[in-house]
Amino acid sequence: MTPPPDSPTEHAGERLVRAGGLIAAVGAVATLVALVPLFVDSFSPPPWLWFVAIGGVGVGVGLSLWGMVRAARARSRYLREVS
Repeated sequence: MTPPPDSPTEHAGERLVRAGGLIAAVGAVATLVALVPLFVDSFSPPPWLWFVAIGGVGVGVGLSLWGMVRAARARSRYLREVS
C-alpha cells in the first residue's frame, strides 16, 4: 500500500536527498578542479578548494542517505498506522 499523494509521508526526506545531491555535485566539481594541477603546472588551487572537494562529496552523500532513511521510516510508520 502506498501513501496518498498529499500525505507528509510522500515528501519526507525529499529535501535532504536533493540538498545532498547538490552538495555532492559541488564537491565533485571541486574535486575535478582540484586535480587540474596534475595536468597543468601553472594552476594552483586555493586551499579552501581542497576542503570543499574532500568534504563536499562526503557530506552530500551523508545527507542523501539520511533523507532516504527518513523517508523509509516515515513510510514504515504510515504503513503501521494504516494496518
